[in-house]
Amino acid sequence: MEGDKINPYNFVPLKEKPDRTPWEELPKHRRLDENLYSGSLCLRFFALTPLCIPSTAEKDVEKYGEKKTFTRFRYDSAEKPILPGTSIRGMIRAIFEALTNSCMVHFDAVYEDKKFNKKYYNKPEYKRCSTTGLCRACSVFGTVGEDAQGLCNRSKVIFTDAVGQPSILERGKWILKELSSPKPERHVSFYAADGKSSSSGPRGRKLYFHHDKDKLSIEQAEHTQRNRKICERVKSGGTFESTVLFQGLQEEDLAYLLCALALQEGLAHKIGMGKSLGLGSVKVTIQSSRIYKGPQRYKQLNADQSPDSDLKQIEKLREKVLPMDAILEDLLRYHPPKQGTMAYPSWEWFRNNGDKILGEYGEYEKKKQEIIKQEIIKHFIYNEKITGTIYAIQGKEVFIKAEDGRLFLRSMQLVQGVKAAAFHIGLQVVLEGKKMELLK
Repeated sequence: MEGDKINPYNFVPLKEKPDRTPWEELPKHRRLDENLYSGSLCLRFFALTPLCIPSTAEKDVEKYGEKKTFTRFRYDSAEKPILPGTSIRGMIRAIFEALTNSCMVHFDAVYEDKKFNKKYYNKPEYKRCSTTGLCRACSVFGTVGEDAQGLCNRSKVIFTDAVGQPSILERGKWILKELSSPKPERHVSFYAADGKSSSSGPRGRKLYFHHDKDKLSIEQAEHTQRNRKICERVKSGGTFESTVLFQGLQEEDLAYLLCALALQEGLAHKIGMGKSLGLGSVKVTIQSSRIYKGPQRYKQLNADQSPDSDLKQIEKLREKVLPMDAILEDLLRYHPPKQGTMAYPSWEWFRNNGDKILGEYGEYEKKKQEIIKQEIIKHFIYNEKITGTIYAIQGKEVFIKAEDGRLFLRSMQLVQGVKAAAFHIGLQVVLEGKKMELLK
């Protein structure tokens, strides 16, 4: 609802265990199998909000005691601004893991290093893959085992740096609000699966919400040892271009990769510094492609004229992917912007509400609904045909605001044959009595 207070991050829930395939059943590398796909994709990155990936080279970081100032953006050897291929890879793999119910490599590495994985939030089923089998993400993006079993699976995808022009940058002095590290050992009600005990395991995969670009609040007045100052960033509207190369992908692997790269309309990725402040929202589009099946590219004189090398082939493959989880879609939605006040709870809030569980869609303090619901209920008597927009979702109920400002409450179950993931904020609907129809 419009008065909700929203935590900047939320979690995509985990299942009982990840989906894994036995090692011996996986396709091998360097084999021109008739059923495997290879090729390349040309990508464009469009900055929806300012983007910060500062250079961490010693010459580009000024230190005043414990205070740090990053003086330059990240550049390549030709002095053009870049989004590092490693950053792009991590951004896409995070979405790919959530789409395919893969293991949690990030959780395994980060939390175990801090001993949270052993002391808190144990979820052994989602630990990094071993020689007993690979999840789809480890099969596609590769993995290296940490035990003595010698697991090493080379990546089937390569992400080049995304390169932009110097004109997309702007210089200034921005003192960012504090960007502190996660504190799962303190905020159990937010991080635990049941919201009560760390022994129940982690709540899920952590991702950050997009902010309303017209309401960004990223700065504070004082530069301290707990925050950072940046002097160069990408302006909203800046673009980058890069290439993804892939080899030996199964059809479903490629379908999920395409969906993780080019998200559906209204959704966007996040990359770089300051995600919790609303920075780094970026739209990725596939500009062109060359997709070959098996040895196809070697059987024709002009491989560039492959009939599979067009965007229609991409859409055909994308259709094979299951609908996105409703919470994941809520986290990735950029337009229309999520309603509510996006901010971390204060220290005082945690002191007074330490046991309060984070809401299903990231809310930690909800606006009282009694008066609103009374206003909604009295409109059930209307039987005229009404066009409106979903402006909030609560469980299996959707709150709809008509064009004339009236409010309506309807159950998702009124639309038969449509899964909950199809409902999202900003979707247009038609009401007629208690009937509801979704508009594409």
